[in-house]
Amino acid sequence: MVVLACAVLATPSTAYAQPQPAADPAAWLQSQLDEFAIPGAAYAVIDATAVSAGAIGSQPDGSPLRTDSRMLWGSVSKPVTATVAQRLADDGVIDLDAGIDTYLAAAGEFGATGAITVRQLLQHTSGLPFGATALDVDDPNRRAVDVAAQVLPGVELIDAPGAAYHYSSLGYLVVQAVLEQATGRPLAELVHDFLPSATGAAGLSGGSRMTGGVALGFDPPNDGAGLAYGYQGGDINALAEFARWQLDPANGAVVSETMSPGPRTGPTEQLGLGWRISDDGTVWHTGTVPGYFSAVFIEQAADLAVVVLLNTSGSLYEQSLYGVVRGFYDIVRGADPTPVSGSAMPALIVFAAAVGVLALGALSVRPVRSRSAGIVWAGLALVVIAVGWIALPLVLDVPARYLWLWMPDVAAVLVALPVALGLLAVRRLRNA
Repeated sequence: MVVLACAVLATPSTAYAQPQPAADPAAWLQSQLDEFAIPGAAYAVIDATAVSAGAIGSQPDGSPLRTDSRMLWGSVSKPVTATVAQRLADDGVIDLDAGIDTYLAAAGEFGATGAITVRQLLQHTSGLPFGATALDVDDPNRRAVDVAAQVLPGVELIDAPGAAYHYSSLGYLVVQAVLEQATGRPLAELVHDFLPSATGAAGLSGGSRMTGGVALGFDPPNDGAGLAYGYQGGDINALAEFARWQLDPANGAVVSETMSPGPRTGPTEQLGLGWRISDDGTVWHTGTVPGYFSAVFIEQAADLAVVVLLNTSGSLYEQSLYGVVRGFYDIVRGADPTPVSGSAMPALIVFAAAVGVLALGALSVRPVRSRSAGIVWAGLALVVIAVGWIALPLVLDVPARYLWLWMPDVAAVLVALPVALGLLAVRRLRNA
């Protein structure tokens, strides 16, 4: 959820006192779950010879989280998809430097987007936007090729293909369409060819969304066209299997290509195929879909990988969630944990909502009998609706439903305020 996360990064943040590095990384992780009200976490530490997995905390329904509890992997699905693409390229099934219309021509005319290459999609240099309007749709039967054929002809490119980095989940939806059209097989089967324990969105354990600082249970959407960009899943053992696959020398030909540094995203990071590559040698990716947060960190020189699954999400809380998974990785590799900070925005939203409710309550008991006052309250309700549900999504370049999926705190306020204003307007008009 990069688009909404950009808004979060601009908000004030509150630094929390950090525990000292713990001898037991799991104990440190438990302290962070307690600090940030995260229900549960599953984790695994992988080296060349062994996998050590564990789970702490609970599911949103109160039952213990287990190592076989399945969760969605969010954008960690992207390096999984890139691995599939590179395997197919090595087998001569696809050409990563061919335009997508090579594989999608039968589905329609794609105009300027037809020249975008598969490699550019994998490296987020296609020029495609993030693509929120086409994402996170609750329809397990959606086909990626149908969505691509519908969306791409009218899409406005941010840059010429290959010109610059722009993170695009829509681009990975198109990759799914390409892989499925080129092979005649669903992406789930292609993933199972090298990662049989991946389960997609089947049999998920409970997820949650942070709302007002509390993790509330939530059933995520299941997007059949989204396996490549966010809706791959499985338990922590499956994610550990994926990380261990990257460390296996037998897979070196594929891994050397997917982890080859490409375009820069910033002063300390480059992109591989689906991977982020830090200048300190860490290859990593985090991911989130409504209900879950995930991370994979790989340090090839040390034959070390760390994977973490959290059963909660929230755009306003991503700073904290990232800090927790990154800190766990830091401790495992013997470093001090990255400081974890939390956005002050959720508290500000709750405070503003409380002030608004109290103010409306005080105004509602005033013995004012004025039809014009009722009209003013009704007008204010319409203003809140217009600003919150029309203007704000336009500014963030997301559909209005994204506020509910990713910012339930904001969505709740944007529902409660116009309802309260409307009720106040009705009372004034009746008493006028």
